[in-house]
Amino acid sequence: MKNWMRILPLIFILLAGFQVDSAYGQYYGKKKKKKKKKPTTEKVERTRTSPDSKSSRETAKFTDKLWYGGGANIGFDGNNALSLFNIGLTPMVGYKITEMFSVGPRIGFNYSYIKGTGTDFNIKKVQTFSPEYGAFARFKFLPFLFAHADFNRTTVEFPDFTNQLLIRTDVDGNALTIKESANEINVGLGYTSGDVLGYEILLLYDVLADNTATLGLPFKFRFGFNYKF
Repeated sequence: MKNWMRILPLIFILLAGFQVDSAYGQYYGKKKKKKKKKPTTEKVERTRTSPDSKSSRETAKFTDKLWYGGGANIGFDGNNALSLFNIGLTPMVGYKITEMFSVGPRIGFNYSYIKGTGTDFNIKKVQTFSPEYGAFARFKFLPFLFAHADFNRTTVEFPDFTNQLLIRTDVDGNALTIKESANEINVGLGYTSGDVLGYEILLLYDVLADNTATLGLPFKFRFGFNYKF
């Protein structure tokens, strides 16, 4: 009996050690399984169709329909009293609603050079700068021909004329100018080279121009470049 009393504590110690080792093995095995856990199919699919990916595709689709252009226009007019020369630059961006029809905004500025007689009966040379903004529409009915129409709001600066078409001057003999806002509706035809980066030539008519006015420029000739049009 005394021998069993001596052996019994040793048996308890061995059994306790076995339980601890078994518990540690189960915990360590679970931990290793967590490290090797692979993402579920649902999570992968959700990542592929995430909102960020969808937004990127929509942005790419929108930019694919954009094209860019930069135009220039030249106009001239004159009579016995004076002469006028006008040149302008106009960048624009078009959006293709269809492959043939596109719309977009346009901005620009115009430079004018006017030469005439002043109220002091000396020759006056006047230079003015006029900004503009508006919108346009184009219909490309052939690979190299298109119809063009645009509406522009322009702030026009021009000399202050008398009824005799003389340029008013101040006491120092300087030409006086006036600033007014005006609308234009230009319609016409254009030719394009049809390349990814191409050139274009347009002949337009301003349906709102007053042909009897001193500064009336009904016909306009524009040329420029376009990209992806």
